[in-house]
Amino acid sequence: MVVVTVLVAGVWTWRSLATDPSDGEPVHGAAIMRPVVSVEGKQVPLPAGDWHLAAHVVPEDRAADRAGVSQVLLRVRDRKVDAAVLVQVNRQGRPSGWGLAPNCKRTLFADRRIHYASDHDGACAYAGFIDGTASEANTAIDPAWRRAQREAVDRGWNMPASWMLVSYRITDPMDSMQVRYLFHPWAVEETTMPVSTTVRRVLGERLAAWMDQSWPAIALGFRGRLDLGAENGSGRSLGDWNSIDTAWPRGPGSIAEPAGSASGGVRSSGTRALTYPVFASLADFGVAWFYLGNAAAAGTLSVLTTLARGAVSVTHDVAWYVIDPPTVHDLALPGVGLETALPR
Repeated sequence: MVVVTVLVAGVWTWRSLATDPSDGEPVHGAAIMRPVVSVEGKQVPLPAGDWHLAAHVVPEDRAADRAGVSQVLLRVRDRKVDAAVLVQVNRQGRPSGWGLAPNCKRTLFADRRIHYASDHDGACAYAGFIDGTASEANTAIDPAWRRAQREAVDRGWNMPASWMLVSYRITDPMDSMQVRYLFHPWAVEETTMPVSTTVRRVLGERLAAWMDQSWPAIALGFRGRLDLGAENGSGRSLGDWNSIDTAWPRGPGSIAEPAGSASGGVRSSGTRALTYPVFASLADFGVAWFYLGNAAAAGTLSVLTTLARGAVSVTHDVAWYVIDPPTVHDLALPGVGLETALPR
């Protein structure tokens, strides 16, 4: 009887340390040796190294489903956290629809990608910097990140305050996932990036290139299609961002997509949407001039027609937005701190 009691107590203790209790205590998990972690049916590829599950938060309130499930993993080397991953996914089996990450649309972020976007799904990524010295007064912090910070303190790990960031967001009506990869390649005690402009540029270019090269694995993981045993590397660890080939072009203020991105058609459609009113107005002017025989009157009629069309178009779009609102809204999820563009 004593032996049975000891075994039951041991199993209960192990389970309590391996899962996140509802009262908000950190998770004391073992090192994750495999290159992929699964959360709510989604697979998240990890960079190489030993990863520790530091926090796992599941909201109990059904009204908080849009916040989803959060998980934080830390990579520790010589008792210093040099990388972290914040995973945020919707509850499996419950509709989501988070839309694109708002930072994917902000021109402040020079390194951003919109792979595709519609009224019901989308995928994007952006690279940035998290300044640990900035005020967090207006910055939403994920509860899992707070617990991970306490976990690092409890274990005596040196946790940096500032990070280089790559964030991916993929969403459709039934599933959503945002993954933030955080790296700190300089001394942990330093809160800002190196002063050297050359070093900043090199680090930024490598991070942006890594963001592009890692995208296929992120997309496969969202659908749960990473193959751990595949020879093509679809289930292996992500490459080292700090030694990557910076082949992808970057441009300040532009949205640069890798070859084959679906957003090229979107840009082409946007250009056609701008040029169409010009040619339509010229056609109206030509027809009016032909019938009226007066260039001034034809020009006035063409301008009035263009303005009337614009008003009707806006009214039509607003009316349909009220009648049938979009199913996806760009939801800003809490992160680990104030996100800004990579310093140059």
